[in-house]
Amino acid sequence: MLFCHITTRIEDQKYSKLLGQKGGRGFPHIVAMDASGNVLAKHKGPRNADGFKSTMEQGAETKVELATLKKKAKKDKNAAIELFEKRLGLGHLTAAQARKHAKTLDIDSLDADRAKEIKGLLAGMEFGEIMAGVTRDKKTQVAAGKKCAAMIKAGRIPSDRSASMNFWYFTSIYAEKAKDADLYGKAVAFFKDAKGIRPQFVKQLEATLEKLKKGGGTSK
Repeated sequence: MLFCHITTRIEDQKYSKLLGQKGGRGFPHIVAMDASGNVLAKHKGPRNADGFKSTMEQGAETKVELATLKKKAKKDKNAAIELFEKRLGLGHLTAAQARKHAKTLDIDSLDADRAKEIKGLLAGMEFGEIMAGVTRDKKTQVAAGKKCAAMIKAGRIPSDRSASMNFWYFTSIYAEKAKDADLYGKAVAFFKDAKGIRPQFVKQLEATLEKLKKGGGTSK
C-alpha cells in the first residue's frame, strides 16, 4: 500500500513529527514499512520503478529476517542482541525502550567495539529526543547543549556523523554561554577532526575558545 505523508508544520496537526520519527532528516524521505508502521528499509537507490521495487524487496526480506531472529532470540542471546541491533538501526525503539533492552541484554559484556557501536546508537537516539525540543529560539539551543554536556560527562556520545555534528554544535553554544572553556575545547577538537568542516568556522571556534580561556567572555 502506498502511503504519503506531507509535513506541513501546522500546529496540532496529527502526525506532525512523523518524518523525524521515521528517521527522516530531509525531503523526500522514502521507506518501506510494515502494517504497524515500523520501518523495514530506507530507499537509497534511484527514484524510479526499479529502485522502488528494490527497496520494497529489501523491506520484505528484513521483515522475514526480523521474524526469524525474534523466534531464535527466545533461547539464543546472540540472536537477541542481533535483533536488538537491527531494531535499533531501523528506529523501532524509543530511547527509553532501547536503554531498557540494553540493560537486559548486558551490552557491557560484549566485545569493546560492538558495545561501543551499540552505545553510540543509543546516544544518538537520546540526542534525537533532545533535538525534538529545539527551535530557532536560542534558549532551546542552550538548553539542548546543557543536556548534551550531561551526556558527554556520562560518556554517552552519538556515533552517527550527522547527529554528532549537531550534538557538538549545541554543546559549543551551551559551553560558550556557561563560559566553560574545557567543554568548549572538546567541541572545537571534534570540529577540527571532522571532515567537510569549513576552515573559517573552525577559526571562529578557536577564537572564541581563546577568549574563554582568557576569561574574556563570549565572542560577538
